Formats: sequence, structure tokens, C-alpha cells
Amino acid sequence: MCSSDLLEERYDRDDEYTISASQLTVSDRARREYQKAVDRLEKYDVSRAVEHLRKAVEMAPQFAAAWNYLGTIAYHSGDYRQAEEHFREALEQDAGPYSPAVNPGGVLISRGRIEAALPLNDRPLQARPDAPLAPPQLGHAYPSLHPLGVPAA
Repeated sequence: MCSSDLLEERYDRDDEYTISASQLTVSDRARREYQKAVDRLEKYDVSRAVEHLRKAVEMAPQFAAAWNYLGTIAYHSGDYRQAEEHFREALEQDAGPYSPAVNPGGVLISRGRIEAALPLNDRPLQARPDAPLAPPQLGHAYPSLHPLGVPAA
């Protein structure tokens, strides 16, 4: 896996193409497990992909992209509790990338914890108002908080 595979969309456009020091310490073996997971997902083999991702984070607990992918799989499998844990771990390992920063907010919205989700979406939204995930998540959340569509003054 080349270093460009580690690049993720970041909060700040000026920092968009940087790699954190912790992610540079991810071993080649862990990266190969990650790539095997991606290959398995391309073949719709989710269970084997999860096995490879788990191996990757065992080898390199700081591997934020692998934690984020585990969270994405858990989310799409309907296991929101596990998804939230994985996304939060990704965020703890590397607070820079956009996806792990905004993904916990989506999980909380799915779990009906709208008010807890709002601050998690605020920072990514402020930094990247044109990014694809935070605005729709907030658009989904606000009607639940304000059924008439008008926030309280």
C-alpha cells in the first residue's frame, strides 16, 4: 500500500493531504491486512473483510483507517453500538480525518441520540461546509429536535 492510500479528507483544506505521525507508524503487515479487507469487500465477503481489519488493528492499534472501516461495516450491518465504538477509536487514534470525525454523529442520529450528535457534526461542518456527510446528517436531525422546522429562539 502506498502512502497515498493513507490520505484522507481532513477537516482543514490546508491540512487535507497530510498524514499524521501515528499513521506513519502503521506496519506494512497491518497495511497488507487492510488491503486484503478491501479486496474481500470488493467480492462482498464482509466476514472475511472484518477478520482482516481486526488483524490490522491488532497489529497496529493506532490504524485509524482500519478502525473507521470496521465502524462503517458495523454501521451498515445495523450494529450501531459497535459502529460508534469503532468510529470513536478511529477518532482517538487520529483526530484529523473527516470521516471518523463525522461518523459518530451519524451513528448517534441512527440511535435516536440527536442532541448528542449535534456537537459531533458541528466541527466537521464548520471546517468543511461543502463536505458530503455532516450537512445531510444535520438536516436529518433538526426536524426531530424542531418538529415544526423552526428552532426555538
